[in-house]
Amino acid sequence: MFAAWQANISCKTVPVPCLSEKVFERSGRYRDLFTAEHMPIILVRIDDRLIHGQVVEGWLRVIRVNHIVVISDQVARDKVQQALLSMAVPSNIKVTNCMVDEAALKINDSYFESDRILALLSRPHDVLRLLNAGVKFSSVNVGGMHYSPGKRQILRNLSVDDSDLAALKEIRSMGIELEGRVLPSDDRIDIIEAVHRILGAEAVKNNGNA
Repeated sequence: MFAAWQANISCKTVPVPCLSEKVFERSGRYRDLFTAEHMPIILVRIDDRLIHGQVVEGWLRVIRVNHIVVISDQVARDKVQQALLSMAVPSNIKVTNCMVDEAALKINDSYFESDRILALLSRPHDVLRLLNAGVKFSSVNVGGMHYSPGKRQILRNLSVDDSDLAALKEIRSMGIELEGRVLPSDDRIDIIEAVHRILGAEAVKNNGNA
């Protein structure tokens, strides 16, 4: 199968320090996060841990959002997990937990229009569901999909199975950038190029051992 790829709002309030916008303009690395087309969604991120230290200490300081929307059917049904995730967030950042279909309806209906949103999803399949429901964005940050049995490691922070690969490929076919960064200061890695590079190297190795 891998070879085929080769061919409840919780609100609390603590200011979050952020880098100046002049830094963003000089570096150019973050400029795309502040364009009008991304409003109110500043960043869409795939991260199977959802809210954790790298998100809070790394991304929140840079992208200056005031609202995290966790988009996950599983989390939306789990009050305990919602409480645990909210505990990690500074008190001036709102946290909303939505099922995927609910999130799509709210975003399309401008429910979050007055906020700057970080959309967190745990799986590429859920990103695809948002796109198929008409939610508009042009880039997805792939921050962390960790190894489990049946997955293959592509990058240090990215392991995928056949289903993940199929979803990522479909997202890319819709013209959506898939860029891999754990932290905003990291270099952007084209996820699809990384997949082809790793799987291509494995194919060459396997042919050599045949």
